[in-house]
Amino acid sequence: SKMSLKDMKTKILLLLLLCGNSLFAQQQALLDSVPFLLRDHMYVNVEGEHGYVFDTGASRNLVFDESISHPNQITTKPLRVIGVAGVQELKQLQQPFDFVLGNKTLHFPTAIQMDLRSMSGCHANGLLGLCDLTENRLMINFQHSFLKELPLDAPIPEGYVKLPLRVENNLQVKVSGQIGKKNFNGWFVIDTDSGTAISFTAAATRKLGLEKLDLPKTIYDVIQMGIGDSLSWAIQLPTAFIKLGDTSVEHLLAACSPDGKGALGKTRKWGLIGLDLLKNFNLIIDVPHHCLYVKAFREAPLKKPTFGVGVRNRIDVSDAWIAASLARNGVAARAGLCLGDSIIAINGKNVRDYLWADEEAVFLSDTLNLTVRPYCPTPASSLPALKQIRLIRPKF
Repeated sequence: SKMSLKDMKTKILLLLLLCGNSLFAQQQALLDSVPFLLRDHMYVNVEGEHGYVFDTGASRNLVFDESISHPNQITTKPLRVIGVAGVQELKQLQQPFDFVLGNKTLHFPTAIQMDLRSMSGCHANGLLGLCDLTENRLMINFQHSFLKELPLDAPIPEGYVKLPLRVENNLQVKVSGQIGKKNFNGWFVIDTDSGTAISFTAAATRKLGLEKLDLPKTIYDVIQMGIGDSLSWAIQLPTAFIKLGDTSVEHLLAACSPDGKGALGKTRKWGLIGLDLLKNFNLIIDVPHHCLYVKAFREAPLKKPTFGVGVRNRIDVSDAWIAASLARNGVAARAGLCLGDSIIAINGKNVRDYLWADEEAVFLSDTLNLTVRPYCPTPASSLPALKQIRLIRPKF
């Protein structure tokens, strides 16, 4: 039987509506602007004093801190994971997880559970890898602190420089620069979980002879630098410049690991680039086309000399911030602070009373008066006596 003109119009209208709904659904699948909080890490899904670390170096993984409970009994199996400090056996949760980020639900086939806060501090509920954010272009806008997906066929905004992107189990980009009189040019992993501008592998350290350069060097001992050994060390030294795209950023600090393990061991890549460099750029990551687009928007400010100590907030399990990294012969070490010491008050204020937003500002002061409980490696019947330590920032 022949279709009437009225039925035909109705069918065409329904088809148009279905197509329109399909296009709308496709648009909805793109991640809208999701804000992130930039501290020592990039945090998304921030609620109060906690959030999830967004880590481009974590491939497609979802990690929960061991303090995060799950409603049902979940089957687990051991999983050997390579991190920046070596290899460590972690616990893999054997079930799929949906993670809601802004308007988009990310699907993870499994997840990892570990003591993440021992590496990242008490504000980290977990860590989020790229997962479903590699099907379109992903913008990381450090200028205005947001993540956003862009369609693959959308024009690239003006001012961005196109670079080749190596896509393996991580994302790598070519970076060049100069340290002393040594020039370098190689592939580096884009790692938003690393605060250091650039970190060199053991192989790259030897190739460039970084240990032997006649430059001011600081050796840091670090508790739980990342997945792997619980105690590591690294050399920090100044760069003349680091170049990403057509922009050079001067006077950033580099780290190198002469006996590096895991991701900083004997690998064909040169190392990692982290937030101290990346935060001077806006990025568009285009995994399907193996491209990275970068646009510089500021120059890195000249940093003050440091006290030679890095702290990790652990008020979730104690009353203190832990001295988690310490420069050998630095200001803090010379004043009597030791690796693993617990800082319970700064300038007369209990560290429990500092908000997350205030933590970085504390260390901008030129003088710090610390109340410290010395590290005790074995359980003791009584806590060690407190000591008072005064830190004065050195001049340039």
